[in-house]
Amino acid sequence: MFKRLSADRLLKTILALFAGAPIVLLSANVRSAWYVLGGNSRAEQVVAASRQIFTALTNIRTDRSSTQRTAEAVKTAATSLGSQALRLRAQVDQFMARIRAA
Repeated sequence: MFKRLSADRLLKTILALFAGAPIVLLSANVRSAWYVLGGNSRAEQVVAASRQIFTALTNIRTDRSSTQRTAEAVKTAATSLGSQALRLRAQVDQFMARIRAA
């Protein structure tokens, strides 16, 4: 076997090994980076879900406090509008009575 081993064949073998080694190392790094990317994607999804939950809870708190104020404002406005409607109705009745009398 050593008789057939020439300097040319030895150089070609070494060159092939040196050319193949970076490819193997790069492929290992690509695989590692792919797993890191997958982990980062899952972490990003968790952060997005957490952000949505926090926003929803904040909106619920705001809605709960503003609902009471809105209900009170509507009640006050209805009472105010009711008294104004009664005054307006009385003025219309007086006006209609004057028209009928004339």
